[in-house]
Amino acid sequence: MPAHALDVSTATFAREVIDRSKEAVVVVDFWAPWCAPCQMLGPVLEDAVARTGGKAVLAKVNVDENQQLAAQFGVSGIPAVKAFKDGVVVAEFVGAQPPHVVDAWIRQLVPAEDEDVVTQARRLLASGDVAEAEATLRRFLMKQPEDGKVLLELARIVAARGAVDEAKELLAKIPDGAPEKEAADREVLLIEMIAAGAAAGGLEAARARVHANPDDPEARFALAGAYLATGRTRDAMEELLEIVKRDRKYRDDGARRTLLALFDQLGPEHPDVQDLRNRLAMILFA
Repeated sequence: MPAHALDVSTATFAREVIDRSKEAVVVVDFWAPWCAPCQMLGPVLEDAVARTGGKAVLAKVNVDENQQLAAQFGVSGIPAVKAFKDGVVVAEFVGAQPPHVVDAWIRQLVPAEDEDVVTQARRLLASGDVAEAEATLRRFLMKQPEDGKVLLELARIVAARGAVDEAKELLAKIPDGAPEKEAADREVLLIEMIAAGAAAGGLEAARARVHANPDDPEARFALAGAYLATGRTRDAMEELLEIVKRDRKYRDDGARRTLLALFDQLGPEHPDVQDLRNRLAMILFA
């Protein structure tokens, strides 16, 4: 058996899993010799754990020989994989999974050495762990309080949960001359846009304002914010693009800059970003 893997029984579980998990992540594979999917998953787990460089350990539990232990942890189907950290189960899955899925699962538990803190936070966000993403960024800022990239990412998370004033305070801490300063200024516009949508009374009220006065850029700005607040990002970008068409001077070119903030958040590969960016270029350079 590989050095990073060990056989565990009911008698040794407390020492080899519970106690050891206070120093490293312990991935427990509940398996049986007769189980074909278990035989497929075993080497995949071994390879993924080996790539953590000792940050994770693989423990193998034969359920035929340790039925009480399997029952204790609610194992009703195998292979069942459970990750322990600080003595408790923090993640789990059932059934054989392909290597890329197992690798991603392991990376959620044990970030790679070369993964920066913003990448860690975005990975946590993608997995739905918003609280840990925020905590990861805050821990980093305790050591480097003026890191523009981390301040910007944390401000986005904070703004998304409605703490607008705190988000603005974080953005204001980004030093002048930092590469992220321009993006921070755009992010403030994005926050103000969402606030405008709320102040307008929500989506239907904002729509009514635009219908009553289609040439009012403030009404369209509020409607874009209302769309964004309800998850309709594409519609929000369409409204901002319409403002750019009608009034480039609005908020000192604010519609275009807010649109760029949304492009930053969605990423260059997003199909809506590619489409809207092309259409924006046609307007600007027509």
